[in-house]
Amino acid sequence: MEQSDVKKYQAAREGLVVLKRSSLAMLLISILLPFSHSLGVSQYLIYMFPGLAVFVFANIWVGYKGVSYKDLLNIIERQISEDPKAIQRLSQRDT
Repeated sequence: MEQSDVKKYQAAREGLVVLKRSSLAMLLISILLPFSHSLGVSQYLIYMFPGLAVFVFANIWVGYKGVSYKDLLNIIERQISEDPKAIQRLSQRDT
């Protein structure tokens, strides 16, 4: 695997972590939103939720740090063509 492929893979992994954390925050805000007025923090949650939602959906459609699914699929296809036994090793691993 080339160094540029490793960097793209690491950037994609970081993007997934950011996306999971922001999705969790969006879920938490959506749960707290109905009760926010009684807690006295309604102004902040009302503004944070749409911003966080736009951030999450932009990451889903555009990709975080510019790593697209096409780039990742190209890396996988190149690795499989260089090492045909890679599929067997990957199938034996539980993720």
